[in-house]
Amino acid sequence: MALTPEIVLSGFAFPESLRWHNQQLWFSDVLTGEVHRSSLDGITEIVTHVSPTVSGLGWLPTGELLVVDCDARQIVRISETGEKHLHADLSSHWRFPANDMLVDDDGTAWVGSYGFNPEADAPVPSSMLKVSNTGEVIGEVPDLVFPNGAGRIDSNHFIVSETFAGRLAIVNTEGTPKVIRRIELPDGSTPDGLAVKDDGSVWVALAYSECVVRIDLETGKSERAIELPGIGVYDCTFIDSNTLLIATSDKDESHVVEDRPGKILKVTVG
Repeated sequence: MALTPEIVLSGFAFPESLRWHNQQLWFSDVLTGEVHRSSLDGITEIVTHVSPTVSGLGWLPTGELLVVDCDARQIVRISETGEKHLHADLSSHWRFPANDMLVDDDGTAWVGSYGFNPEADAPVPSSMLKVSNTGEVIGEVPDLVFPNGAGRIDSNHFIVSETFAGRLAIVNTEGTPKVIRRIELPDGSTPDGLAVKDDGSVWVALAYSECVVRIDLETGKSERAIELPGIGVYDCTFIDSNTLLIATSDKDESHVVEDRPGKILKVTVG
């Protein structure tokens, strides 16, 4: 039976970096620099603004919000009163913008960079940096092609999309971080944001392939689970065992800031 999503939020340019935290949805509207928070009641609150583009989100054990400032290649720390502080300056490590970020429960952040200009250049490998909860770079995962959305599999492994390589990388984070396995996807898949379900499957938004796929981690087999024809599909996250939220917008980014076609969808996948 086809899974049919419903619209729960709308009016955004390019929503991404979906996070379910304290019974609320937090997400970045990448191209407006806005970080939003919502209880899925149709209303969102702008928590902070990081100009011109913003991406990954996460939290320190103190409750402070971490936000990726893409163009500055920095992680910004937002206090509970809304004040901005520099958490980590990564500009000396990368030439191209920073991107999405995974933050562990202890505040360790794993943040990636484009590595090239996707509008003009052929894909080349970049890296994810491991950043301590006090803002120091303490490790690196090299040779990732446009590292993007990531999610924890268990305490020693996470999985990350390599968008313009059409694959997923499984990273062992015990000791020196390293890629231990890759899952190849069909040509042109462009995997973006992803979510690890409690049954061990991974659900991946395929940015330009108009769907969310479900991947069996043991076999690597993928199936198109949610079809979203005609739109860009940029991220997904679970809010409970069976409820998936999906971030979508137009595949042509040139007009989205003006027209705000971006939406958050909800679907039951149980």
